[in-house]
Amino acid sequence: NAEARVWLLQLKQTVERYVQDDSLSGKAVEASKSYFEASYPPLIETILQAFDTSEALLAQYIQEFHSQVDPSPNARIDAVLLGQAMEKVKSIRRKQEALQQSLSSSTAGLYEGRAQSLRLDFIEAVEQEKILEKYLQFEQSHTHFFEPLVELVQAAKRAVDVLRQQVHFNEETGTYTVAKTFAPAMKSLQDSLQKARGINPKLDEQLEDYEILAVVYKDNTGKDAVMWVLEKDGIRVQNAKLQKYIEQTGRYQDAEKYTIITLADLDKKNHQSVAKGYLLHERESVFRWHRESPASLCVCAGMEREVG
Repeated sequence: NAEARVWLLQLKQTVERYVQDDSLSGKAVEASKSYFEASYPPLIETILQAFDTSEALLAQYIQEFHSQVDPSPNARIDAVLLGQAMEKVKSIRRKQEALQQSLSSSTAGLYEGRAQSLRLDFIEAVEQEKILEKYLQFEQSHTHFFEPLVELVQAAKRAVDVLRQQVHFNEETGTYTVAKTFAPAMKSLQDSLQKARGINPKLDEQLEDYEILAVVYKDNTGKDAVMWVLEKDGIRVQNAKLQKYIEQTGRYQDAEKYTIITLADLDKKNHQSVAKGYLLHERESVFRWHRESPASLCVCAGMEREVG
């Protein structure tokens, strides 16, 4: 993505310079400028957004792998080796049983070192077996995780192919003609992008009944973070379904759909609204929830009102 991103940005800048270059004139030039201005920037911008989404999905996959399978920073899954680990568990169990059967009260001490070695090998193998079990469960729950991303990549390729192969210049009219399939290809690309981001039009429509607050703050590592709050009539509303949805898609929502405030603004709002029942839990509980949550976005706690 990094190299392609640089190339796309350079291409976008080249197109912008060409469109703004007044030293070039003529009917054909104007037609060319109109074509480039109408087609390339939106395609490039959508592909760049697709890159951002793909990187976010990959980061989410890795984070979920660490939280559900193996938290070690150098975690690596080798299905073949883990399969061998399961066989090793069975082999060690057989050796332990054979050793136990061959021992008598007089010879037990002589083989204690061997028994201890088998116990240590067994513990290590069992731990590997547990990781394999977690990994298999993780894989089953993530079977379709990258399907939206694959669909997005294919849609981007189709749009680029149409633009590269199905654009014609009409010498008689001095205009460029883009194939009729380009508009559907762009629509497909944009739809795939929204799907990969988890955007759900029906849930978006439900969000319109609420005021959405994006509370910006620094997390315990000093990084910028956002807490999403749903309000109705000035009161924080608890709607589990929409809350989860806005946490997952808030970064992709149109800016006009939410209001950005700071923690200081929220504190001020709290003080002004306490008489109306707008009460917040202690900020530390919010941060603790954030640290324990697998999501990068957390929710600011406030007075909760259950909604259908």
